[in-house]
Amino acid sequence: MNHSILLQERPIKQTVTREALSLLLDTFHNEAEAFLLSEDLSVRNLDSIQAELPLHVERLVQSVKALCNSLAAIETPEVTSALGQLPACPCRLQPKVLKDASVLAVKSNRERVVEKLTAAILDLVELYCSTFNANFQTAQQSPCRAIPVQEAGFLTDIVSFNVYAAHRIPITWATSYEGFFLSCSLTHGGAELCAPQHTSKQLVNKYLFHLVVWDQRVCFPVQINQLPRESQLTVTLYASALPPPGGAEEKGKQRRTVEALGWVTMPLFSFRQ
Repeated sequence: MNHSILLQERPIKQTVTREALSLLLDTFHNEAEAFLLSEDLSVRNLDSIQAELPLHVERLVQSVKALCNSLAAIETPEVTSALGQLPACPCRLQPKVLKDASVLAVKSNRERVVEKLTAAILDLVELYCSTFNANFQTAQQSPCRAIPVQEAGFLTDIVSFNVYAAHRIPITWATSYEGFFLSCSLTHGGAELCAPQHTSKQLVNKYLFHLVVWDQRVCFPVQINQLPRESQLTVTLYASALPPPGGAEEKGKQRRTVEALGWVTMPLFSFRQ
């Protein structure tokens, strides 16, 4: 769902090929190896650490960015968290980063970063393969993705799901809108089954790409087994247009308009089983 809210002007026109992805993975592994096997910085002075570490970090992050870009420009929270263990570099703006880069002078700390990055990237590849019509599949599905199929008629839980982010936000939106939020509604036959639920309002973040992060739980006051089997979930992305340049008094008089920027509708239940 995170990726589906996009947006007719930037559709996914083709999926990445196995050959192209293999080349990008090889580049990532080479940069990770160089990052790991760099000369033991613990025996060097601080000036050497500050001079050499940014180059290794920049090359590693660039290889991760190239991989994510090929996989529909998605940056998962696991990728963001792993990159947060590295210092800031030019290709990441507004990052949540490691404050004390000297801890990477210890090789075991660098190994933990690479392990976390590798796991996050492999999970992203698996997610991509299960979402788009790729000409390859991952060898084995990880346990966290293998969610068991359940009969909806026996589920008394309320309808709830977690919304992480809207990805691939156009730069024009980032400079023209603020207060991005999602409106989620359950419908059947065009009629709403309950009141729509809304996320909080957020600004555009720029880590590897422009995205709006909510990481919020959306809950509907409806039990799953009470829903019609043809129920649909509609998610609409809204934002408030920024006022034109002017004085503070003039801006205060202007009425802020909320615009629908994109939407997606999907069935709640699968009839493939």
